[in-house]
Amino acid sequence: MALDTSKFLGGDGSAGSPYIIHNADAFLALFELYAQDTTLNGKYFNFVSDIDLTYLSELSTVLSEPGQSGDEVGVHLKDAVLNGNGHKITFPTLVKVAGAVGSLFYAGTWNNFHFVFNGADSLLTAIFYQSSTSASDGSVLNYCRLSGVLNNINDSVIYHAANIHNCINDIVIDDEPGEYITNRGTLPGDSYYIEGANPYNSSQDGYIAQVDKLTAASYANLDPTEWDISDGLIPTPKLKPYTGLPVTRVAGITKIDGVPTKRRITVQDLNSGRVARMFSDALTGEFSIQTSPHKANLTVIVDDEMGNQIKENTAYALGDIVYPADYVGIVYVCTTAGTTHSELPSSYPTSGDFTSGTAAFSAKPINKPQVFSPVKPEIILE
Repeated sequence: MALDTSKFLGGDGSAGSPYIIHNADAFLALFELYAQDTTLNGKYFNFVSDIDLTYLSELSTVLSEPGQSGDEVGVHLKDAVLNGNGHKITFPTLVKVAGAVGSLFYAGTWNNFHFVFNGADSLLTAIFYQSSTSASDGSVLNYCRLSGVLNNINDSVIYHAANIHNCINDIVIDDEPGEYITNRGTLPGDSYYIEGANPYNSSQDGYIAQVDKLTAASYANLDPTEWDISDGLIPTPKLKPYTGLPVTRVAGITKIDGVPTKRRITVQDLNSGRVARMFSDALTGEFSIQTSPHKANLTVIVDDEMGNQIKENTAYALGDIVYPADYVGIVYVCTTAGTTHSELPSSYPTSGDFTSGTAAFSAKPINKPQVFSPVKPEIILE
């Protein structure tokens, strides 16, 4: 399968003109290739906006198709260089394909990213993987931060012999008591590890204990041109504005009946490619979305979060949002964390509460979406 370069905003993949990754569709195009395809080898990629994939219910860490063996990993980027420019990539639940290795990234050099994870379903081996037989195939991380939660991990390995330099790891494993996040292989001494809800391997070089994790002095080796560092906060990759074209944004306030309300904001280009997605502030309704390098003709969709279709025998946390298979404009917010029954209700209330198993939910009407198009972004200076 050849790389679909039409998903990218521009560039030819060379060092002087890297492919521009500007939305979720462009990023997901990297997952459409397989290990035996050499299209991406040695290419360069430049990320110019945050990538939010949580609109997907899940993301397979291994792709498969008829005739493929079980070892095709999610992204195979041998000798490729990807610059995140401090942008955040937020993942949905990671799901492993049965019988396969189960790695999310097989190779490539990843510079200045913030990866955020939201759970996993039987994730095996590693997120960043390196073949034990070919070091040149491995993942290299420079000035990256990994955060969020990973659960249901049979083997708590985030890096498989990956080459890691000046990275922050504050991932939490939420249901594996006694487990720790480790790396299979030798790590350089300028890697960093944060003590989380589950212990990390404190014998690794650069380990920082929980008590010291919010002290700027603990990160003396971090380059201040690459990181925002201050007491009281875990260091974060420094966001670097896109310099290829003017910096633009779409900003405003979301309201329902004149009252500021938290709503979901999705910005698309005229080909329906996702440019960015975020939620407005719950108190003020304000939002500001960087849309560089777009200067005109965007579509802005304002709607409410619908969550995911409710499932039986599934654990839900406080605040999770679900809807039934026969959705009619009502969603349900989890008010008591628990696990749904093996049989879901045959009907759902249009108001009030209901329980399923040990989980309780409260009905919430969904407001009508608003669509604005075409929208010309505001040009700002950064």
